[in-house]
Amino acid sequence: MHLSKRYEGLVEFYATRHELPQALVLAQVEQESGFDPRAKSGSGAQGLLQLMPATAQETWYRLYPHVLWQWDLVWHEAINLDLGCYYLHRCIEAGWPEIPDWNERARFGLAAYNGGQAYIIRAAQLARLDEGQPESYRDWRDAGRPAGEWMRWGFTRERLGSVTVGGKKPDVRQIQDYVDRIEQKARGYGGDPWRPAA
Repeated sequence: MHLSKRYEGLVEFYATRHELPQALVLAQVEQESGFDPRAKSGSGAQGLLQLMPATAQETWYRLYPHVLWQWDLVWHEAINLDLGCYYLHRCIEAGWPEIPDWNERARFGLAAYNGGQAYIIRAAQLARLDEGQPESYRDWRDAGRPAGEWMRWGFTRERLGSVTVGGKKPDVRQIQDYVDRIEQKARGYGGDPWRPAA
C-alpha cells in the first residue's frame, strides 16, 4: 500500500476544512516528509507538513486561541495536518489576494511556505518594477491594481536571485524546485495541476 493511502482520509478532511485541494496537500506531504509523521529536518521543521515549532505554535493560537499549546502536539498527525493546511491556506489567500488565478496564487503560496513570505513579496516587487509598475503594494493598489506578468509565478520566480531581505538571500533553487516538484506530484494525485475545494 502506498503511504499516501494511510493519510487520505485525514488529508481529505483537513484539506476540505481549509479550502485546499486534496491533491495539493497530498503532494505537499509527500514532498515535505515522505509521509513520515516523525520526520524532522536539519533546521528543526517537524511532522508530516514540516512545521517549524514557532510557526506551529503561532498557527495553533490562530485556530484555537483559548486552548493551551503543548510542544509535542506538532507530532500528532491530525494536528500537524490541521496546522499545516491552515498555514498554507493563509500563505495562499491572505498572502496573495491580488492574484486572480487560484493556481498562480497557490504557486506563490507554496513558495512562501517553503522559503518565507518576505522573500516572495520582494521578488514580486522587483517583478512589478521590471514591468514599469509601482514597487510597493500600496502604490500598486493606488494605481488601480494593474494586471501584469508579475502575477505569474514563472515570471516572478526569476527575480528571486536578486532578492535580499534583512541582509539575507533566499535559497533560490530550493524554492523553485519545491514548487515545481509539488505541482508535478499533485498531477499524480489527480490535480490539474490542482483545483480549490468546492
